[in-house]
Amino acid sequence: MAAADNGSDGGETFSARMKAVEAAWQSHLLQYALSYCLAYRNFARLAPGLAVLTGDDAASRLFHGQLNAACFALVSDSLVVAALAETIQPLLDTRPALRQVCAGALDRVWAVLPPVTGNRYFHFVLGTAAEDPRWRQAPDLVALLPDILALNGQIFSPSPFIMQTQLLNGHARMVLTSRAVHDHAEDSFPPADYAPLRQALLQAPLAALPANAGDVWRAAGWMELCFHLSTLVDPPIHHHGREIRARVDALHQDLLGRPFFTGGPDGERLEAPRALQSLLWIAERSRPLTPDQVRL
Repeated sequence: MAAADNGSDGGETFSARMKAVEAAWQSHLLQYALSYCLAYRNFARLAPGLAVLTGDDAASRLFHGQLNAACFALVSDSLVVAALAETIQPLLDTRPALRQVCAGALDRVWAVLPPVTGNRYFHFVLGTAAEDPRWRQAPDLVALLPDILALNGQIFSPSPFIMQTQLLNGHARMVLTSRAVHDHAEDSFPPADYAPLRQALLQAPLAALPANAGDVWRAAGWMELCFHLSTLVDPPIHHHGREIRARVDALHQDLLGRPFFTGGPDGERLEAPRALQSLLWIAERSRPLTPDQVRL
């Protein structure tokens, strides 16, 4: 059995680090959820075409799931959000152009880390420890893996309370995964194997404290613009009337430096490709530039 994780190597205990990490990032995720809910409130108020998509049927759940998947990928202001985005991208399978843009955006987010092979979610959570196949043998992890490897929970609801709970639960699963792997190694590995695995977990991206706080209102503006533009592709989900066009132009002008909609006979025909380009710009200006940064 490995020596107890009591910080006797001169560093903090694994448990202390993970408690600090969980508290700090959950505070950020509460802010992210608030930004999302502010953005969704404005979006839904201006989009009468959503009336048929606000129930509890399969179409409504898929629509909100796709809003989540696109927003988390394109407004990934931190690696924690990007890791959650990875697990729900299959929701965009019916919208290939949007999924391709989201995949490219996530590739750019993960570029702040060294290249990895395999599942990026688990490399975020476990660091180089993800390359040791023994981590999957952790008894406390057996019950978690099916949920993690499938779609990550039900992060679909625009309700502020449900959204916050689901984001926090998604992050809590990451922390529980790291703790389960650590505890299994501590109990089962010889000291020569346990020590480097413990160090790998402490150096994993999950274990980095956020370098700064975000701006709730600014993030909400980026998210709302993302919602509006994502409805213009694969195929357009609802028609943009005068009021919503004015709102999109105002957001686009404020955040990207020019209005989105243009007049002329080719206006509508060009909306989808221009929306995809603008979504790429949103992703570029939202993504973290360092592993511990909250960009917005």
